[in-house]
Amino acid sequence: MLFGLVTFNLLKTQNKADVSSGVQTLVSDMKTQQGKAMMGVANQNNPSSYGIYFENNKYTLFRGTTYVAGDPSNFVVILSENMEFSSIAFPNTTLAYLAGSGEVRDFTSGSDSLTLRNKSSGDQKTVTVNKYGVITAVN
Repeated sequence: MLFGLVTFNLLKTQNKADVSSGVQTLVSDMKTQQGKAMMGVANQNNPSSYGIYFENNKYTLFRGTTYVAGDPSNFVVILSENMEFSSIAFPNTTLAYLAGSGEVRDFTSGSDSLTLRNKSSGDQKTVTVNKYGVITAVN
């Protein structure tokens, strides 16, 4: 019985760690895309916007104001098999940062968050962004 309790508690801890790790990676990617937009990484004379396109089990880092499927410069991040975005409340499931300022393109209050969920345990975390691209909450 003791072994069963220990195993159950370890699995619960692992599921929470999976969600936290996934959110940390996502937040890091969000900050990187915003930083690129603010710094004009691609072309110092003509800075570019950068963004993230979200799907149920993955997200794509892209250059520009809109996501273009098949663009060779896109970078796809696939979530682990037990993770998913249970809610994506960004316009067109896209979070784009404007060149130079890093502000969120087409920001709409109430359409400013997404939720990452562990399908096995139901544990989840929601990430909320304000119009300046600042992550205002992870809960």
